[in-house]
Formats: sequence, structure tokens, C-alpha cells
Amino acid sequence: MRKIAIISVWFATLAGLASCGGPDVTTNATPQPVTTVDQDQSTTPDDDSSGTDEVVRSYVDALAATDDPEAMRDGLRYAAEGSVAYVYLEHRANLADAALDGGSPFPAYRATASGDGFEICDPSDRASCGTFAGFQTADGKLTDLTVDGDRPGPLLTTGNGDKVTANGLNAEFLTAYDAIAGSGLWVTIRITSGPESVELDIYSATYRAPDGRQRQVTDAYGPYELGADSNAMVALVFAGVQPGGTVSLTAWDQDYNEDELRIRVG
Repeated sequence: MRKIAIISVWFATLAGLASCGGPDVTTNATPQPVTTVDQDQSTTPDDDSSGTDEVVRSYVDALAATDDPEAMRDGLRYAAEGSVAYVYLEHRANLADAALDGGSPFPAYRATASGDGFEICDPSDRASCGTFAGFQTADGKLTDLTVDGDRPGPLLTTGNGDKVTANGLNAEFLTAYDAIAGSGLWVTIRITSGPESVELDIYSATYRAPDGRQRQVTDAYGPYELGADSNAMVALVFAGVQPGGTVSLTAWDQDYNEDELRIRVG
């Protein structure tokens, strides 16, 4: 018997810091508490420039530690909680976690100074480089940056901790990023099992847009099997879509009962 659980996960779109106020934060329902950074503070250089340089370098090194999600998360202490810089690094760490949980960890990247910012590259493929610059700080913490010349804030979406549950299995939408390079919408979800192990059909996940158009996942990271009382990260990529739709993910228990988790990211 198919069991379907549906939840609407409210999200906040983290806009880049505007020229006349703090970050614009919008939600599709009752706003959740979001830490914002006053724009006047974020554009005023900290007095200790050497300390600011150290914070930026430490943050960039964390971004480059793609083979070690814990090292990436350790870099969150250099960003203001709830800021664009914080959520961007958190999203990247979620992706690294999903790859590691799925048995195919990302390689370690390398950060090098370049002009007014940094390049982060796969040492084995220079074509994979990204440019990070435009760093903004407040009270010794990073608040914003540019990725290949663009502010990532308007492209980031974050969940508020709500979960969808079906037969002891639950899923929590964490982050989504509408990649500037056009590779698609990258969605990260934490899956937690109940007293039984489950199989996750992440490679057949779908995304249904608000207008009803359905898209098949183009890439997926995470485990195919999840043991009892365990949790893992899953990352799904959907081409040509934006936040506002619903991810459908199928799981089977040991008796081959099918559960479908429907997780709205907008």
C-alpha cells in the first residue's frame, strides 16, 4: 500500500544586501526568525584589517575543504549566523555531506589568492575553478560575498526545521541553491529512518513545479540504503526549475511497502 505524507516547508529567500537597508528576507507564509545583518555595519570596514583578512582566508579555506564536511562546518564560525555567507557555506557543506554519505566524497579543492579575492579549484582540473570576492563583514564576521561576480543571496533558499513524516521515516528540507552557472536547482534534504532500514530511490526523485510541470532528477548524491535509526544527507539536482515546487522521493521498507515523501521547497 502506498502511503503519502505531505508537508509545506516554509522558506526564506536570502537576498543580497541592498544599498539602503539590511538583507531583504521574504517568506511564502508566516516569517520564521532569521538573523540579519545591518547594511550600514556590513559595509563599514572593521578596524582590524589583519583580523578581517584572517577571517576571510579561514572562511575560504573552509569552502575549499570539500572532502571534509566537518571542516567546512567549522568555518561557519567565521560568518554571521543567518547571513548570506553563513547559508552559502552551510549549503556547500550539505552537498559535501551528501556525497560522503553516498560513498563518493568530493575531492579536496585548493584556495589561492587572486586579485581582490580567491580562486577555489580542483587541483586536477583547472577548468573547475570558481572566483570568490566582494567579502563584506560586520563585527568580525563575514556577511556576504560574490561567487563568480554575482551575489548568491537571491539564489539561496533555507528551510525552518519542519519535517515530513511517513511510517517512521522523516525528511527535512535544509537548503536549495539555484546555481548561477545554470546547472540547476540543488536541493539538500536530511533523511532520518525509524526502527526499520529503508531503501531510498534518490535517482528517480522528481520535482513538480507550481504550474504542474514535472522534472526528473538530473543528478543525485546520498545513500541508496539507510539503516534503522540512522540519518543521512541527500542532495538532488533538477534542471530548469526554481524554488516553489515539490520534491517527491520514494522509499521502501523491508517488506517492500512503498512510502512517498513529498517535500515542498516553496
